Amino acid sequence: MRVLLIHADNFWFKVKEKAIESAEDVREKELAKDNVLVAFVSVEEGDEIETAKRAAADMSEVRSNVGASSLIIYPYAHLSSTLAPPTVAKEILNELEKRLRDSGQEIHRAPFGWYKEFSIHCLGHPLSELSRTIRNEEELSYSSSLDVCKKFQGATMMFFKQATLEYLKYLSGAKLIVDGLPKSPLEIGVTIKGNSGRILPCVNEKFSTSVWLKREIPIPSSFEDGVNHYALLRKMENGLSVDLERYIYYLLLQGLKREQNGLPPAVPLWMSPIQVRILPVAQKYLSNAIQIAENLSALRVDIDDTEDRLGNKIRRAGGEWIPFIALVGEREVTTNTLSVRVRETGEQTTMTIDELKRKVEDPLALRQTFPRFVSERP
Repeated sequence: MRVLLIHADNFWFKVKEKAIESAEDVREKELAKDNVLVAFVSVEEGDEIETAKRAAADMSEVRSNVGASSLIIYPYAHLSSTLAPPTVAKEILNELEKRLRDSGQEIHRAPFGWYKEFSIHCLGHPLSELSRTIRNEEELSYSSSLDVCKKFQGATMMFFKQATLEYLKYLSGAKLIVDGLPKSPLEIGVTIKGNSGRILPCVNEKFSTSVWLKREIPIPSSFEDGVNHYALLRKMENGLSVDLERYIYYLLLQGLKREQNGLPPAVPLWMSPIQVRILPVAQKYLSNAIQIAENLSALRVDIDDTEDRLGNKIRRAGGEWIPFIALVGEREVTTNTLSVRVRETGEQTTMTIDELKRKVEDPLALRQTFPRFVSERP
């Protein structure tokens, strides 16, 4: 939020005509006040209820310091080039006005979305002209748990984001993903904002993604990692906002907690870029592995075709948190089965191809974006 505060001997405005279709209803078409603090306000992308709370506290302090009799909130789009959508801006302005009124001050607000004429006479003392940039910053410290975000970078993190966005759509029952705010419960919206403060993986990256929904979904509003408390889901007047990158971090933390029960860390099947990795125990079984992968083409499957030893292949798949590791050797070819390591349960079992297909329950069924062969990865 950008704010320009002017302590004026007198200020007058008059509403003229609509500037946007979604302009607010006019409560005061014309207003004149003496000894007034005028707050010119631009609501920006990423501003939230907490931003309005901080702005209200700052404005109250300035009004008290300069001795103004009243305060006027004047929406003013010309202070920023990264404005919030009108629906969000109106919500933040309403919250700002409410918090100031609740403090017992005389508050007025010019209507949002209208062309207005005004005149102002600034008093010209040292505190009569002040500018503010108000950020909804959290004081975050580095947590060693954040290292899990560093583990999954590049193409893997890109897939995590795509899959998690689709999963939020699935949870909300929406059908479309749109840029900006959703207009109906059948849509979820996406906005990108720049962050300030300490840059940290997942929780406060240079840019973060907000996902907007019209329906309640079963995810927590916040979570902790032992060092920081993170806001995850925020309820706004026009719906819900979910921080996409933080939700990914939350899911990764849930996966790490499995180690407390003696199980390997894991992500949900829908989130894993590769759901099944096929390991030929020797190069002579590579053609068999390719045939099996073709039979599993409805899933996200790859083949470790490198000439590494089998132990190294197993460790590589484990390090990538692959949900199912299927070994193919002489016994498997002879019996038409697979020796499968199931990450979810930590067990190793024998399955047919059809049994493995049934085991992979994925409500999203996103297409595979990774190469079929491990050797083809960058």
